[in-house]
Amino acid sequence: MYKTAVITELNVLDNFHIKLKFDDGFIRIVDFNPWLNKGPMTKPLSNPEYFKQVKIIDRGHGIEWPNGYDFCPDYLRHLDKYQAESGSNNQVAEPPEEYH
Repeated sequence: MYKTAVITELNVLDNFHIKLKFDDGFIRIVDFNPWLNKGPMTKPLSNPEYFKQVKIIDRGHGIEWPNGYDFCPDYLRHLDKYQAESGSNNQVAEPPEEYH
């Protein structure tokens, strides 16, 4: 049976990086720079003080900023797998045209 990843610790680092610890003991440092300024939801995250307001939500089943922008723990836990499957180091998908 598949077990969903759970985030147990979150530490905001310099330069828009977040250190995450998961319930299996795995630790990942995620660079959020590629997500900044990609649309109206991510624009506030480029402010370092706003970026620091990220919180663990739903008992570890996600992280979220005050405006509702969020990430699921499985994506963050297995980010390298998603990058390999896409054949790209780019961590973001282009936002829909209406956000440009």
